[in-house]
Amino acid sequence: MTGLNSLLQWHASAIILLDDCSTDDSRLILSKYADDPRVRIEFNKVNSGSPFKQWNKGVSLALGEYVWIAESDDYADKRLLDAAMNPRLCFSTPALSYTIEHKNLPD
Repeated sequence: MTGLNSLLQWHASAIILLDDCSTDDSRLILSKYADDPRVRIEFNKVNSGSPFKQWNKGVSLALGEYVWIAESDDYADKRLLDAAMNPRLCFSTPALSYTIEHKNLPD
């Protein structure tokens, strides 16, 4: 499972899909997921010029306790969030957690 389909395997309460006024088929691809009740799709009318502006937009739209930012070429192994949210590694105050490579997850 790759790309967006790998991200949709999670039991997330909300999934925000952002398109930064792409010139490719992104709008068409993202629109295929509009029927999923967890999915909210936002299309920019003008390219923001920065992925970080999109990340900030996504965080500002998020209503949940946790936010996971995934780029269009990211793959999400089904164990990714379990590893990232490992209780032994979590703190009681807000923190940033990130992963570099999915191949480092335990089997």
